[in-house]
Amino acid sequence: SKLPSRRTSVPPPPQQRGPPMSQLTTFTDADGVVSKWFIDKGFGFISSEGHPDVWVSRRICNGGELIPGLPVTFSAEDVNHPSGRLVCTSVSGPGVSHPEAM
Repeated sequence: SKLPSRRTSVPPPPQQRGPPMSQLTTFTDADGVVSKWFIDKGFGFISSEGHPDVWVSRRICNGGELIPGLPVTFSAEDVNHPSGRLVCTSVSGPGVSHPEAM
Protein backbone atom coordinates (compact mmCIF):
# COMPACT_ATOMS: atom_id res chain seq x y z
CA SER A 1 0.00 0.00 0.00
CA LYS A 2 1.08 3.52 -0.71
CA LEU A 3 1.83 5.86 2.21
CA PRO A 4 0.17 9.27 2.17
CA SER A 5 2.53 12.05 1.17
CA ARG A 6 3.57 14.41 3.91
CA ARG A 7 4.10 18.05 3.32
CA THR A 8 7.12 19.41 5.03
CA SER A 9 7.42 23.09 5.74
CA VAL A 10 10.64 24.78 4.89
CA PRO A 11 11.77 27.25 7.55
CA PRO A 12 12.11 30.84 6.39
CA PRO A 13 15.62 32.12 5.71
CA PRO A 14 17.36 33.73 8.71
CA GLN A 15 16.58 37.39 9.20
CA GLN A 16 19.29 39.72 7.95
CA ARG A 17 20.34 42.59 10.20
CA GLY A 18 19.64 45.91 8.54
CA PRO A 19 18.60 46.43 4.96
CA PRO A 20 19.77 44.05 2.22
CA MET A 21 23.22 44.85 0.85
CA SER A 22 21.63 45.70 -2.51
CA GLN A 23 19.92 48.70 -0.85
CA LEU A 24 23.09 50.12 0.71
CA THR A 25 24.92 52.93 -1.01
CA THR A 26 28.18 54.81 -0.80
CA PHE A 27 27.92 58.35 0.53
CA THR A 28 30.19 61.23 1.57
CA ASP A 29 30.06 64.13 4.01
CA ALA A 30 27.08 62.79 5.93
CA ASP A 31 26.22 64.21 9.35
CA GLY A 32 25.74 61.69 12.13
CA VAL A 33 26.15 60.92 15.80
CA VAL A 34 28.45 58.36 17.42
CA SER A 35 25.99 55.78 18.73
CA LYS A 36 28.41 53.23 20.25
CA TRP A 37 32.15 52.93 20.78
CA PHE A 38 33.88 49.83 22.17
CA ILE A 39 37.21 51.08 23.53
CA ASP A 40 38.55 47.56 24.19
CA LYS A 41 37.65 46.39 20.67
CA GLY A 42 38.61 49.54 18.77
CA PHE A 43 35.41 49.93 16.77
CA GLY A 44 31.96 51.42 17.01
CA PHE A 45 28.98 52.72 15.09
CA ILE A 46 27.73 56.01 13.72
CA SER A 47 23.99 56.67 13.32
CA SER A 48 22.66 59.02 10.69
CA GLU A 49 19.11 59.84 9.71
CA GLY A 50 18.24 58.26 6.39
CA HIS A 51 21.19 55.82 6.41
CA PRO A 52 21.80 52.47 8.10
CA ASP A 53 24.27 52.47 11.02
CA VAL A 54 27.87 52.61 9.83
CA TRP A 55 30.73 50.48 11.25
CA VAL A 56 33.87 52.48 12.08
CA SER A 57 37.34 51.26 13.05
CA ARG A 58 39.92 52.97 15.25
CA ARG A 59 42.19 52.99 12.16
CA ILE A 60 39.89 55.54 10.50
CA CYS A 61 40.23 57.74 13.62
CA ASN A 62 44.04 57.77 13.23
CA GLY A 63 44.37 55.79 16.46
CA GLY A 64 41.91 57.98 18.35
CA GLU A 65 38.50 57.11 19.76
CA LEU A 66 34.94 58.14 19.01
CA ILE A 67 32.88 59.74 21.76
CA PRO A 68 29.28 58.41 21.97
CA GLY A 69 26.58 61.03 21.69
CA LEU A 70 28.71 63.63 19.88
CA PRO A 71 28.26 64.69 16.24
CA VAL A 72 30.57 63.71 13.39
CA THR A 73 30.81 64.19 9.64
CA PHE A 74 31.68 60.98 7.82
CA SER A 75 31.90 59.09 4.55
CA ALA A 76 31.09 55.41 4.12
CA GLU A 77 30.97 52.72 1.47
CA ASP A 78 29.78 49.19 0.91
CA VAL A 79 32.81 46.86 1.17
CA ASN A 80 30.90 43.63 1.96
CA HIS A 81 31.75 43.81 5.67
CA PRO A 82 30.80 40.60 7.55
CA SER A 83 28.27 42.58 9.64
CA GLY A 84 26.45 43.61 6.46
CA ARG A 85 26.94 47.28 7.33
CA LEU A 86 28.51 50.12 5.46
CA VAL A 87 32.08 50.87 6.56
CA CYS A 88 33.26 54.34 7.51
CA THR A 89 36.07 55.60 5.26
CA SER A 90 36.61 58.99 6.93
CA VAL A 91 35.35 60.76 10.04
CA SER A 92 35.86 64.18 11.62
CA GLY A 93 34.21 66.53 14.07
CA PRO A 94 33.64 66.95 17.82
CA GLY A 95 32.92 63.21 18.24
CA VAL A 96 36.52 62.26 17.39
CA SER A 97 39.19 62.40 20.10
CA HIS A 98 42.71 62.29 18.74
CA PRO A 99 45.42 60.22 20.49
CA GLU A 100 47.55 63.25 21.32
CA ALA A 101 44.58 64.75 23.18
CA MET A 102 43.98 61.61 25.24
